[in-house]
Amino acid sequence: MVYTNDRMNFIKNNISHVTFIIFVAVHGLLYQNLLIAFGISVLLLIHEWGHLREIKKYNIPHSPPIFIPFMGAVIGMTDVIDEKVEMNIAIGGPLIGTLAAVIVGALGIIFSSTELVMISLVGILINLINTLVTVSPFDGGRIMNRILPLSKVSGLLITFVLVWVHTIFVLFAIVSIHSLGKKLPTTTLSVKERFTWIFAWFALVLVQFISFVLIVKGRLIIQ
Repeated sequence: MVYTNDRMNFIKNNISHVTFIIFVAVHGLLYQNLLIAFGISVLLLIHEWGHLREIKKYNIPHSPPIFIPFMGAVIGMTDVIDEKVEMNIAIGGPLIGTLAAVIVGALGIIFSSTELVMISLVGILINLINTLVTVSPFDGGRIMNRILPLSKVSGLLITFVLVWVHTIFVLFAIVSIHSLGKKLPTTTLSVKERFTWIFAWFALVLVQFISFVLIVKGRLIIQ
C-alpha cells in the first residue's frame, strides 16, 4: 500500500487526536466512568506537553504525541547528543504533569468531588511511576542512567515489583528489559552537576509521593 504525501500529512496531523480518543474510550471502559477517563487522559496530555515544551525549545525534530492504552503516551524524536538537553526534556513531563495533577486534587478536595480526586490520584501515580522507574525510555531512566548507570538495575527491580502488584505492568517490564542492552555514552557532567540532578530526581519523587498521600487523606475526609 502506497500513501501519498497528502495522506501521510493527514495521518501525521491527526494521529494525536485519534489515539487520544481511543485512549479515552478504552480507559472509560476500564474505569466504567468516561469523565474520569477523560480527566486522566488530559493530565497525560499535559505531561506530554511538558516534554514537547522542552523539545521545541531546543528545536529537535519530533513526532506528535501518540497515546497507547495501558501504557501512556510516546513522542518520537531524533537522538539527543547533549546530555543536559535530554535530561531537561525528560524531567519537563513529570514536573508539569505532577503540578497539574496536584491542582486537580486540591480542587477535588475543596469542592468535595470524588471524581476530581480520583483523576488526581491516578495522574500523580502515572507521573510517579514514570519518574521512579529509572530505565530508559521512562523519564526516570533518561534522567538517571548516564549519571548513575546502576540506576538501571534499581529501575528494573521496581518494574518487577509493579508486575507483582498488577499484571498490567508486564508491558513496562518488557520495555525495561529491552532497554538494558542499550549502551549509553559516559556522562560528561561534573560531580557537582551529577549530585544536583540526583537531588532533583529524588526531590521530585518525594514531592509526588507526599502529594499522593495527602490527597488520599483528603479523599477520606470528603467521603
